[in-house]
Amino acid sequence: MGLMKLLPMVAFMGGGYATNDGVKEKVEKIINYTKVVAVQYEINNLSKMVYMDTLDNTQPKPEQFAAYIHRSTLQKVNSDRDPSKDFWGSPYKLKYEESKKRFVITSAGPDTKFGTGDDVRGGYHY
Repeated sequence: MGLMKLLPMVAFMGGGYATNDGVKEKVEKIINYTKVVAVQYEINNLSKMVYMDTLDNTQPKPEQFAAYIHRSTLQKVNSDRDPSKDFWGSPYKLKYEESKKRFVITSAGPDTKFGTGDDVRGGYHY
């Protein structure tokens, strides 16, 4: 079963069992963990796309990353969710580290703040 199918199912199951605060907290942890896994999967796929474009020097500029994601994935996504944002609604960020010859794609993670311990990252050396 695909990750994108699993997330709504976990959310649905959690809604039915969340009758007290302890259960709600546990369900929220499971949902956030599932979202982290799904976001890591998306970042890995986005990283592969950007890497392939670095081979012929057509990689996106960081400030154009959202438009790049829309052009590259919109026809593949069967959802109303904006593919340029993670499951918490934060935009994916692209950063090139020229001195290290690598790029990193980052999600702000569950706390929706970049630069904290729960950020989700991926990238490649080129």
